[in-house]
Amino acid sequence: MKSVDVVILSLNRQQLISETIENILQQKNVELNIWIVDQGSDPEVIAMLQSLVDEHSNLHLLKLEKNLGVPGGRNVGMRQGNAPYIVSIDNDAVFVSDDALENMASYFEAMPQLGVLGLRVKNFYTQEDDLMSWVYPKTLLPQSETRFLSACFPGGAHALRREALDKTGWYEDNLFFSGEERDLAYQIINAGYEIEYFPDVEVLHKLSPDARRTWNNDRFYYHARNTAYLHYKYFRSPYAFLMLGGLFLKGLYNWVPLQALRATFDALKLMLRTRDRSIVLTEKARDYVYEHELKHRGPLWSRLRKDIFQRLPQ
Repeated sequence: MKSVDVVILSLNRQQLISETIENILQQKNVELNIWIVDQGSDPEVIAMLQSLVDEHSNLHLLKLEKNLGVPGGRNVGMRQGNAPYIVSIDNDAVFVSDDALENMASYFEAMPQLGVLGLRVKNFYTQEDDLMSWVYPKTLLPQSETRFLSACFPGGAHALRREALDKTGWYEDNLFFSGEERDLAYQIINAGYEIEYFPDVEVLHKLSPDARRTWNNDRFYYHARNTAYLHYKYFRSPYAFLMLGGLFLKGLYNWVPLQALRATFDALKLMLRTRDRSIVLTEKARDYVYEHELKHRGPLWSRLRKDIFQRLPQ
């Protein structure tokens, strides 16, 4: 029987996370362990999670003293198990079928070159593709029912080959929120593995507004800081500074000037800190990213021009 570890981050959302856990427990024909990483939920939520853990021997609760962010929390959860495959799913999402994990593991076994599978995410209420989770070029959206190679994967619904993960530095904790999947994706590609969009397994996302970061607090800050920093980290390209300037203008255009200013200074600090690290993508990895990502997005100048003067999604 195939062995799978599932990692779920928890921060309140009592009803939603309980539904997610119950859904995953229904998965069949796999040796399953579920690792819940709680990052500061209210006492009543912790009590509910503990009662579920007490009922199921394959359910584990890790209570952190503080919120480590998305990448930090995932790293904690992924280090607990030893299954060859690790699945991360949002705490407001459910699998459509009870053989999802079995199908995912079987596909990994048949395709040893794959390091990550990005699962198909649909809106729970409309049954249409969740555009907020569509991390691929928009030109590929008409192919949402077809497998294709990619240079990224959706954070709320993906599966990792542990062997590939162990050849990376795992998630970079200080990203905290936004861009962490691209960071890990580039490391996995650099290690010689491929990433595939895998619509055979579908997840329904309930799109809860609870505990979500909004553009009016710090979401744009993390988006702008991490986007520019990651481009510099892996490509060492002066375009990272052009990108940072464009994101600053976008922040002004969307009336979040303080976030834009903070992001600019903090991205520059991260760039200086990573200058001497040997994380730059290999030529083979760059070719892969271009073939399965960048060429579908168009020239950089065109992307910047279209993106700067665009309103942030609500």
